Amino acid sequence: MAYECGINQLSALILCGRGFLDPVDIFEFYDEDISLQSPFIIPGMIEAVERINKAIENGETVGICGDYDADGITASALLYRYLISKGVNIVPYIPERLEEGYGIHISTIDLLKSKGVTLAITVDNGISAYDEVEYAKTQGIDVVITDHHLAGEKIPNAVSVVDPQVFMPDGEFADYSGVGVAFKLVCALENTDPMDMMERYGDILSIGTVADIVPLKGENRIFVKKGIEVLNRRNNLGISELIKAAGLDGRELTAHNVAFGLSPRINAAGRMGKSFRAFRLLVTDNVEEARLLCNEICEDNYLRQTTEAQITSQATQMCLNNPELLYSEVLVVSGEGWHQGVLGIVASRLCEKFGKPAVVFSIDGEDAVGSARSTEGFNIFDALDSCRYLTERLGGHKKAAGLSLKAENINTLRKEINNFAKNQNYDRFEYLTLECGLTPAGVSDKTAIAALELGPFGFGNPEPLFGLMGMEIVSINHIPNKNTVKLILSRGGEQVSCIKFSTPPDTFPFEKGDIVDVAINFSMNFFRGEKNYSAVVKGMKFSETDDEDIINSNILYQRFKQGAVLSQTEKQSLTPTRDDIAKIFRYVREKNGFVYSAETLYIRLEKQVEYAKTLVSLDVLEDLSFISRKFDGENQHIAYNSNAPKQDLSSSKIFELLS
Repeated sequence: MAYECGINQLSALILCGRGFLDPVDIFEFYDEDISLQSPFIIPGMIEAVERINKAIENGETVGICGDYDADGITASALLYRYLISKGVNIVPYIPERLEEGYGIHISTIDLLKSKGVTLAITVDNGISAYDEVEYAKTQGIDVVITDHHLAGEKIPNAVSVVDPQVFMPDGEFADYSGVGVAFKLVCALENTDPMDMMERYGDILSIGTVADIVPLKGENRIFVKKGIEVLNRRNNLGISELIKAAGLDGRELTAHNVAFGLSPRINAAGRMGKSFRAFRLLVTDNVEEARLLCNEICEDNYLRQTTEAQITSQATQMCLNNPELLYSEVLVVSGEGWHQGVLGIVASRLCEKFGKPAVVFSIDGEDAVGSARSTEGFNIFDALDSCRYLTERLGGHKKAAGLSLKAENINTLRKEINNFAKNQNYDRFEYLTLECGLTPAGVSDKTAIAALELGPFGFGNPEPLFGLMGMEIVSINHIPNKNTVKLILSRGGEQVSCIKFSTPPDTFPFEKGDIVDVAINFSMNFFRGEKNYSAVVKGMKFSETDDEDIINSNILYQRFKQGAVLSQTEKQSLTPTRDDIAKIFRYVREKNGFVYSAETLYIRLEKQVEYAKTLVSLDVLEDLSFISRKFDGENQHIAYNSNAPKQDLSSSKIFELLS
């Protein structure tokens, strides 16, 4: 395939592994001049264009009804900039998350009516607004809907409904974001080659597409790839100010920069209840206004970060302090007055930390609003749908969902959703998927270039991960005050230098001389005007680890902690001997404590105690006060208690539970 397509062999290996088995598909993947499909292929587009052109010709006042997230804000801004260029009188409207919630409302129609609007265009919403569209008709307002969500029970009887997800569910367009649909509408209105419109709107289009986490395949990949080229030309005044505020000025932007630098700031405005200022930033041509808005949005982002961190900390402690929560299949937590704008982020953080699906509720009196996020393979929407009778509102998909219910139903929902999960066959532990293994010599600039040229990366086109197996740690260098570790690894006389971020020194479990398996990807940075490539560690484990045994032992231990009925064989697999417990106790005493995972303890003891029994041994030692410990979701913080009274190990209630 590499020979036939004229590409690097490693790139060909990755693409073939990802299902690109036809040279035509690979040529299209790399083609810089590929043409985008006609927008008129999308059902409803012709009718939408006819009605909007009629409004332009007749000088009507047009309302744009968007949404408060980055996708909805960018979709609104893109359509606004186009219609303003055509001299249309526009009334833009974006709801506030906390006061109004998602979508177009009756009050929205009333506001548009008072402004003289005779045509309302929805972007990134509207497909469920059946009643609102009917009400708009009574007020003399036509509605054109552009959306990318699934429909409710009835499709609105609007002048036109442009929603590829509904009318082309098996086609490529079904993966569009809201801003992608808005872009196609603008291309249809201009009646020109869509690639010609990329220069005008590609920057806004790329931000919204990345932010909405749609698959970066086909046209979405072109939207981001070509859009970021436009983004790097800094054509949009507001975006240029946002780039500076994000500390990205003077740097070549990538999809990663957009995802973690620009999109969160736009999202923050909507999350903290000030979505319209983000819209204004994207459409302003006034330098002073752009700077003022940018400062306000950055303040929103700081508030979002601090609020999110505070609630995440509270939710994490709830899980750690409550074994019933900690060892449940699905984490369900709630707090009085938690900010609704960050619930989804908090749920994501809990997923990352504990490797489990999470539902986070904010309670306000008798009512509760929740957001859910899931791990790979577990359909959180189906899980919540199984107890829909407890909810007042539920929407979403397999990875994320939103819902509302009476606060008194939270505990029942927790039980119901966990009962559902116990009967599901899914991977209960997160894992990294490698493209292939590399030799130490394979970690080179040539490899990095071959991997990075497959970008832009995101959902549906992840950064390639590679395995370095059986590597000896030669050097460990902790960079002061940066929670970063520089490593030198060796195998067969060849060395590899790599870096691991977000790693405090006291939680790095590996030592010089350890043999490890490492998952890496590559990053590019500029230093003194030159490109440099780095190998970045994304995952790391001891080479001698039996993954299947670790996973099965953890599942069995979790069932034990849940109070499940175990067979005699399962109980025997968990029950440690006196000698097992003594070995662990002596090790902890000699080290005067331990701060790493139970898996690390298991390896340091050279597997003398089976892993499942290691977990239970720690429970026994804690139960008898020989040790005290805290679990942070990943590491065991174990302290040796030198003042513990002498007790018979068999007196621990843990053994009663296993008898």
